[in-house]
Amino acid sequence: MPRDLVRYIVAAFGALFLVGGQVACSLCPPGDELSLAAQYRHDSLLVPPGYREPMNSWIPSPGLSSFLQRAVAAGGSQALVASYRFKCSPTGECPECLSCSHTVHGFRNYDCRPEGDMLLQAYVGPGNTVRAMTYWKK
Repeated sequence: MPRDLVRYIVAAFGALFLVGGQVACSLCPPGDELSLAAQYRHDSLLVPPGYREPMNSWIPSPGLSSFLQRAVAAGGSQALVASYRFKCSPTGECPECLSCSHTVHGFRNYDCRPEGDMLLQAYVGPGNTVRAMTYWKK
């Protein structure tokens, strides 16, 4: 095969690969900022690739805790309800403490396939302190 033809074929396949990658990336948006803060950590070194955190169990989420703590510090506990659709109710622990929950339906895994629902639980108070947990329901 002449060299020019080989270069042309390689260039054509390279262009198709790049265009296909761009289309695939645009089909699956990364999600809103709350979903990104609540994501489980992905480990591409696992075979097959997957998540480190256990499914179908509550686990602490430091990233989500920090994200929600910043929201509470900026807008009070009502920011969770107004901005992120949490449902909050008072707890018996302290007068200013709240227990808040939210569900992200159709959460997508690392390769953009629907994987289940992500349940979020946040304990707010006293003050701006937030402790959050997630539960990936498969």
